[in-house]
Amino acid sequence: MIYHLKGIVTNKNTNELVIECNGVGYGVVASIRTIEQLPSIGMEAFVYTIYQQREDMVQLFGFATEDERTFFKLLTSISGIGGKIAIGMLSATTVDDMQRAVLENNLVFLQKLPGVGRKTAERIVIELRDKMTTISGSSPGSAMLSAVQIEAVAALQSLGFSKSVAEKSIQLAIKNQPSIVGSVENLIKHALRFSMS
Repeated sequence: MIYHLKGIVTNKNTNELVIECNGVGYGVVASIRTIEQLPSIGMEAFVYTIYQQREDMVQLFGFATEDERTFFKLLTSISGIGGKIAIGMLSATTVDDMQRAVLENNLVFLQKLPGVGRKTAERIVIELRDKMTTISGSSPGSAMLSAVQIEAVAALQSLGFSKSVAEKSIQLAIKNQPSIVGSVENLIKHALRFSMS
């Protein structure tokens, strides 16, 4: 799996860029937000990636942040949402706004996103609502888990920890070492110390 790329931007347009790494140019599909955050042509860039291979197509998707990458994975896990629609959604709004819309059951907001009709909006809310939880003990919306934290919680649950223990461990890990907040791997590594204590 190609987890990230670091190289020179050789081409850049509305929703795609080319990054040259050791003489190989990788075509990367990305949201408008990611494209805008990356350096100009000729400069070095770093992007998180997701490689998707289907029967008729192979695509590499790129993201400026790990949070956006994680939310893309959540969106494409939903029936009817492919990479193109997910990138369109991430181009039209922020991860935070989408998380808030899911928590508040805001179908009107979700239906304004490209490629999202009422049925798709309903599926997004139903399938992601439990994952868009707040940290235990916080008031709704005051400490919403980021997409990276959601993935870390899910990983801890897959190891056998309860959701409440996983969320509390993530919270303690971030409080103990705030710099790890943007990395799924580091969050899991540090949270394990608290979940086993």
